[in-house]
Amino acid sequence: LFIRIPSGHAQTETYKNVDSTLYAYYRWCNNNIRDTAVLSKADTLFRLSGEKHDIRMQAVALSLKADHYYFNNNLDSLKAWIPRVQDFARKNDQIKYYYFTWSRLILYYTKQAQYTLAQYELEQYMSQAEKDNYKPATAEAYKQLGHIYRTRGLKKPAVEYYRKAIDFIIQNGLNTFHLSNLYSELATMLMDLQRYPEAAEAVEKGKACIPLPDYIWGLKAKETHLLAQTGQTDKAKALFNEIKDGQNGNLSEIKLAEIEVAIYNHSHEYGKMIAAIDKLIRSFEREGYKESYFYYLYENRAAAYAALGNFEAAYRDIQHYTELYHKQVNDDNEKTLGEFATLLDVNRLNMEKAELRQQAQEERLHRTQLGTIVHSLAGRFLHRGNAPHEPPPRPREESRRREQPDERHLHPQHHARDQYAAQLHRRICGAGRSLGRCRRRRTTILYKHHPGKQRLSPETRGRRALYRGPRILRHPARIG
Repeated sequence: LFIRIPSGHAQTETYKNVDSTLYAYYRWCNNNIRDTAVLSKADTLFRLSGEKHDIRMQAVALSLKADHYYFNNNLDSLKAWIPRVQDFARKNDQIKYYYFTWSRLILYYTKQAQYTLAQYELEQYMSQAEKDNYKPATAEAYKQLGHIYRTRGLKKPAVEYYRKAIDFIIQNGLNTFHLSNLYSELATMLMDLQRYPEAAEAVEKGKACIPLPDYIWGLKAKETHLLAQTGQTDKAKALFNEIKDGQNGNLSEIKLAEIEVAIYNHSHEYGKMIAAIDKLIRSFEREGYKESYFYYLYENRAAAYAALGNFEAAYRDIQHYTELYHKQVNDDNEKTLGEFATLLDVNRLNMEKAELRQQAQEERLHRTQLGTIVHSLAGRFLHRGNAPHEPPPRPREESRRREQPDERHLHPQHHARDQYAAQLHRRICGAGRSLGRCRRRRTTILYKHHPGKQRLSPETRGRRALYRGPRILRHPARIG
């Protein structure tokens, strides 16, 4: 199966407000994506976009380099460049290009029939899209799953995921630029399943939503295949002639040769069919495809030779087809084993990265705790060093402090201790002074009217003083 996937920027971008110089660089890179000069021109585009403060065009410039590696099948450079693009896109709120470059890696694995790696990357892709709640990436994931199942020959799952992608785009109001292509792929799978009415419906829906006039030719090519497979060979030939005259280079030689093979096969024109197959094989070889990619053509040519009675040529082709088929199976098995080994290495690296991140977090936590402890100790030391030194109490005041009862519990609110103690001191001292004055007046009167009565001895006065209780300090603020 041949899937031509054009550059995504040419389809999805609008450049109405882009500087003319930046647009000129972009157009050149997009039209010459395989040229090595794209790398230097993309760097220039990135620098000029930075000078003009156009962040989106900077992301486009980085993505163009990823496209260059993708179309030149340079896997190592593509894998090394994708994190650079994703880091820039994430930091500058250009999430579209974060997923666009990632999808290139998935497409590469699909194109190279490395389906295990493609599905692994696609699972990571979908998981991240759900975390970011980025719906265009989810629709792209459905489409990519359809491509994977198609290239693996699983037609029913391919139909299911193509329809999921179409419905998801329509229901969520996403960009419908790729919708006609999805209808075209869906029609191909339905034709392979011989569900021709559904295929015809898909072709008509695709025609109704083409984003540009040139996109009609791909859908007309699908319609030609449908007419040929349903026995309407005259209509198919007429439509094919219309396509050849009007497509203006929008369809490749491979696409046109495939249409010819389908028409001549169903019209039983086996001589023309053999000539069309020979032309198709030459086209594949010019494009650099290996025989294992188009080995099925030898089986079709063998059937045509057998129909013409040339059994010797048919035997050679069917033998060559069998050899290529077994080689393809062995290559697929080795490739699958290599993919599993790659996945094991990826998982091992992910585990090592997770362990290193955990160790780094533990070290940062330890340093933070240690710094907190040191800061606390230093703060206490400085507080003590800067605090005013209170002179040691005199022996008499110390003894009074030990004898003074703790009256803090008398305060109903347990606050404003100093103010409350001062108020209590004033009340007690005032009452004491009043009592003392009364006692002195009473004693004076007593001694005046009873001259024989003697004063109390000093020892008696001391015992009564102890009985009355301890004296109140003059500085109640120091209580407790």
